[in-house]
This record gives sequence, structure tokens and C-alpha cells, in this order.
Amino acid sequence: MNPITVTGHRGAMAHAPENTAPSLALAQQHGADEIELDIRLSSDGVPVVIHDATLARVTDEARSDLVADLTWAELGAVELAGGARLLRFEEVLEQTELPLQVELKAPGAAEVVGTVLDERTADRDRCLLTSFHLDYLIKVGEVMPWANRGFIVFDYTEEALAQAVELGAQTLFSGWPGLTAEAVERIHDQGLRAGGWLLDDEPRARLAVEVGVDAVTADDPRAARAWLDAARAEAAA
Repeated sequence: MNPITVTGHRGAMAHAPENTAPSLALAQQHGADEIELDIRLSSDGVPVVIHDATLARVTDEARSDLVADLTWAELGAVELAGGARLLRFEEVLEQTELPLQVELKAPGAAEVVGTVLDERTADRDRCLLTSFHLDYLIKVGEVMPWANRGFIVFDYTEEALAQAVELGAQTLFSGWPGLTAEAVERIHDQGLRAGGWLLDDEPRARLAVEVGVDAVTADDPRAARAWLDAARAEAAA
């Protein structure tokens, strides 16, 4: 069996506030092979590491401010749950050494991330640019022609695979519905890697091993590794 890459979802968000320095550090300490993070833009064009369009879910006071309406100075001053703070993309590059899945969540993010990586060329090879939005990934191809890309979908479909192939993506990241061993074989036949998400329990780990995905995304990368090891041992018995 080929090893399955374990990606820490927004770091190790099962144990620390997502997309923050503590979460990134724990993902590395807990044995993640790579880290997934999300990029939105502040009103003054700074690439901010945050998943949601608003601050509501990540602040104790459940602020409804739109990230895109606030400057980086305003966003950087926000205290998140647990006392953590938001990060700029550049800070993630400085604080980590692992490969990164950089998920683009907003229009214009590809151009800004491309500018950052034009200035930090040593970090290019460890960044995989991903999105649910095909137009964002098309833009990545225009502004970062050197970049590897991953198309994310909620469910596996033949249409999704065809779109990933037409795009020239290297990986198709699919939710578990429809992601069978036959689907993974078709993904591989097209020369792409197959990723499954989210791996959040032992049954999902057994499914990941059974269908033969190349990568999984997990809120708790240490637990995911243990579940996968157990599933592989069970399959080999």
C-alpha cells in the first residue's frame, strides 16, 4: 500500500484555533505531512489567513464584520478565541517548513498570493494552490504558471474529474460521497492524485485505505495518522 499523506486542516484545528500560529505549530508537532490554510483579502489587499467571510465564528464576541471590509491593521488587532490572532500569508511561510495547501477563498487572492511568492521563490515548490472555484484556479494558471493546483469538490463526479483534467490540476480533492475505489482508479488513470476529506474518525480512515486515496485532510492529524495505521494493519491482516 502506498503511504497516505495526512494534511492538517487549518493546522490542527481540533486542538487550537484554526488557521492560527498555535494551530500551525501543533500540526507540525503532531506529525502532519502538510498543512492546509485559507486565504482571503483585507480591504487593503493583504492576504489574510481565515476561512470564513466574516469574523463571527472565530471571535468570542461573534463579530459580524466582513473580512473584506477591514484593513489589515484592523484585522491584525482582533483577538480571536483563546487569545490568538489572525496571520498574514507571509507569516505562515515564515513560521512553517511543511508543504502547504493554500486554499483561495476570495476574488483577487490568486494575484496577491502570486505576488508574495514572486518575492519568496524558495517557498514556491511547497505551495499547492487549491480552491472550490474553477475561476480562481484558472487565474492561478495565468499568474503562477509554475504552480501545482488542486480542485476541491464536495462529492466525486465524472464532471468534477473532467473539469480537473481540463484545468490541468494535479490533484482532485473530493468529499467522500461517490469516492469509490473505481473513482480513485479513474482519477489515477487521468494522471491526478486523489484526496479525500474530511477524515474525522476510524470508519473514514478505513474507507480511505479501502478506496486507495493518496491524501486525506484531518482536523486532528495525529489521530488521523493513528486511525490510518490501524486501518492499514487491519487491511493487511
